[in-house]
Amino acid sequence: MQTHVYTSWPTKAALVRYIHDHWTTIVAKAQTYTVPLPGSVKLLGSSRKIEKTRELFGDVLSSILYLAPAYEAFPKGAKDGRTLCPFATTCISPCLAQNSGQLAFDHARLARCWKTALFLGSRGLFVALLRFEIEALIRKAKAAGDTLTIRLDGGSDTGLGAKMAGLYPVVLFEDYTKDYRRASRNAAGGDASNYRVCYSFDGTEAGYRRSKNVLQAGGTVSVVFDSLPARATRPGGPLPTTWQGFPVFDGDKHDHLSIDPRGQVRGLRFKAARDRQAKIE
Repeated sequence: MQTHVYTSWPTKAALVRYIHDHWTTIVAKAQTYTVPLPGSVKLLGSSRKIEKTRELFGDVLSSILYLAPAYEAFPKGAKDGRTLCPFATTCISPCLAQNSGQLAFDHARLARCWKTALFLGSRGLFVALLRFEIEALIRKAKAAGDTLTIRLDGGSDTGLGAKMAGLYPVVLFEDYTKDYRRASRNAAGGDASNYRVCYSFDGTEAGYRRSKNVLQAGGTVSVVFDSLPARATRPGGPLPTTWQGFPVFDGDKHDHLSIDPRGQVRGLRFKAARDRQAKIE
């Protein structure tokens, strides 16, 4: 199979045809579950949280990429030795990227797996496809006068957004991460100005110390609280006003991380459809 750089593809359709023609080889190289490639090959999509962001900010166009979190794409699971979430601990079992809403269904799992197979089996083809989609969204946002935000680690923790941010300064790239080094660098202004990450508290003793450091540096930290999420018949349960001495704001209202107040805690309510006992305190 030939290796093509992004500029080698005149159209997205030509790229997609090539991916279809070489799918068996790509999956074999990725060593993930063998999953079929769908008729419509599209990396970026939406989510309920994305839709809520659009409802709240009418001039913000958002999109998200869901790869398979942790060990989901690998037949041997954790024994495989590979993961797309190298810092995941207590969050693996209740991960929202595979246990919440539509993401818990088989069709969503298959979508995460084929995207992960492409990511691992041919990074060049994956990035080429991603760039076609990002540029199409840039054109759409420009025509509507919207601000474009993209989250590339919907359930994974690859840091891909930091790399894409340098290529597309007109796009706001936003992500959650458990990578303390990346969160610290971002909080200190060490990344492109259009890349914003929120550090995810992991419930460990080290996590308390690291979260405090990120907050003191001007970053944000997400903390999951054992409070009921909002439903059509009831509002969301209460969140504390402070955590470890830092102000808490309601992070369930939207996912537009770039406007989050610095040095504050993004409070989230527990939403996983199963494994509630594995929640992060």
